Amino acid sequence: MPSIKKLTDAASKVDKVNDVLRDLRDMKRAQIDMSTQMNQIRQENDTLFDDISWIREKMETQQTVLDKVGNQLSMVKMSWLI
Repeated sequence: MPSIKKLTDAASKVDKVNDVLRDLRDMKRAQIDMSTQMNQIRQENDTLFDDISWIREKMETQQTVLDKVGNQLSMVKMSWLI
């Protein structure tokens, strides 16, 4: 018949293993949460880069229009000076 000490030691070891398994489960849950957050950040980042690209294209178009207007104004000013 097993002694009380052996049963206590075995129960203690089972408790330690259960603690480790619980910690591992908690770490896995935290890792999944972090992965979810990282995916959300990546999606937001992609959206921001798309927005920035669109804004740059719009800015280039506006700059082209302003350059053309500036050239036209310069030509009108020169024709008045002649």
